[in-house]
Amino acid sequence: MKVNKKIAYLEKVIKQKDQDIKLLTDKIDFLLQQMFGKKSEIINSAQLLFALEGLDHIDLDDDDDTPPPTTPKPRKKRKSAKERLPDDLPEVREYVDDPDEVKADPSAYNCIGEEETVKLEVTPARFFKKIKVRRKFVKKDGKSAPVASQLPPQLIEKSIASPSLLAYIADLKYVNHIPLFRQEQMFSRQGIEISRKRMSEWMFQVGNSLNPICEFLKQEIKEYGYLQIDETTTKYIVPGKGKAMQGYLWAYHSIGIGVVYEWHPGRSAECLTEMLNNFDGVMQTDGYEAYSTYNKRRVCKKQDELIHSACWAHVRRKFFEAQNDSNLAKRVLLKINEMYRIERKLREEEKSNDERLQVRQESTVKIIKEIKKLLDGSVESHLPQGLTGKAIRYTLKLWDKLIVFLDDGRVEIDNNLVENKMRPLAIGRKNWLFFGSKDSGQQSAVIYSLVETCKMLGINPQEYLLDVLQRLPSMTNQNVEQLTPSRWLAEREQQKIAS
Repeated sequence: MKVNKKIAYLEKVIKQKDQDIKLLTDKIDFLLQQMFGKKSEIINSAQLLFALEGLDHIDLDDDDDTPPPTTPKPRKKRKSAKERLPDDLPEVREYVDDPDEVKADPSAYNCIGEEETVKLEVTPARFFKKIKVRRKFVKKDGKSAPVASQLPPQLIEKSIASPSLLAYIADLKYVNHIPLFRQEQMFSRQGIEISRKRMSEWMFQVGNSLNPICEFLKQEIKEYGYLQIDETTTKYIVPGKGKAMQGYLWAYHSIGIGVVYEWHPGRSAECLTEMLNNFDGVMQTDGYEAYSTYNKRRVCKKQDELIHSACWAHVRRKFFEAQNDSNLAKRVLLKINEMYRIERKLREEEKSNDERLQVRQESTVKIIKEIKKLLDGSVESHLPQGLTGKAIRYTLKLWDKLIVFLDDGRVEIDNNLVENKMRPLAIGRKNWLFFGSKDSGQQSAVIYSLVETCKMLGINPQEYLLDVLQRLPSMTNQNVEQLTPSRWLAEREQQKIAS
């Protein structure tokens, strides 16, 4: 009897050791993939199908996710120089000398046409001093003080910085990701001495001046009733600490309307209050717990909960990482790919929200039910610490949020659009490294909000900033509403029609 107990105990120990070994092996494989493998999550669904066991029928015709190349794609015909350059680009015509034989006997030849060769020339940024001259007058009787015209309102009083210079510096930093210390070097090579400390002060003041416009932009993106939300890390300097501290930029994206960034030193649910307090609708996020916590606080304050939608791209990533761990992960990946093919077709055909909703109800709902059945039937078969187990439990935990897009045609299947809005910040962060202070983060967030919204709407950010910075000093906070990028663009288009 004792021998049987000992054997049972040893078998239990061996089973546990086998599980531990498998978990450690999975972790090693995952880390090796992260370090040395391909980072792309593009998969060939046909390969997944062949890897699955026990399939009676494999239909590859319906799967065009990443088809194997058969014939090389035809090369696109290169556009001519005239087609690649804007029509309103200034032109300078330079006539080449006539051939020697023509110059020798011009009367013997008739000109039958011209051949044009287009070259794109560039003149580097040119600085110049703009001097405003105000003449002073005094009465001839000499009994009164001299008089002179008043200076127009200035964005930054008693500063050499013009709106064009401020717009240029902001465009270089926030659109082209050139940090101020590199700009200082660029300007110095042209004989202009402007310290990065001075430029940093100017950008702080520009952010403060643009903040009222950003407040109206917030109202515009909230009116649609659907926000995609994400956050990313950004360091900032704290005097006396001796190192940079961790802060966060939060992005609120309304599709086709704009994006607003907010700066917070932390990542708690409290950071959402300012933006979402008066918002009613759908918020789409990743699985970070702070978003659910914020919703619970709304209920405690007797406010309506926001409809919370989750992201299938994060679910797909979990199962992508687990595809070598189990056949279940491969099966779920195939189902998710089917949903994405439907969404891609809807996007390509530019379906309306109502049409998207109808197609999802007819096609995607069935796929969703199949995924749920697979997960429910396998949750107990996979270790919670394993890659597949983690993917299953992550998905089931967010299930109610993952199916929100089935009932609302506005809602996307994933949060990728707002994550794309984080890329410029990530590129800039690699160059300028950190914010100069805890307070300067919000000013940068304001500028980022406006220039990224301009890019969304097809507006040249530098052109927008130049016009807005010229007009702001003579405007009040009540009438700057017309300067949000969408209204600014509408005003410009009306001017073009009128002219």
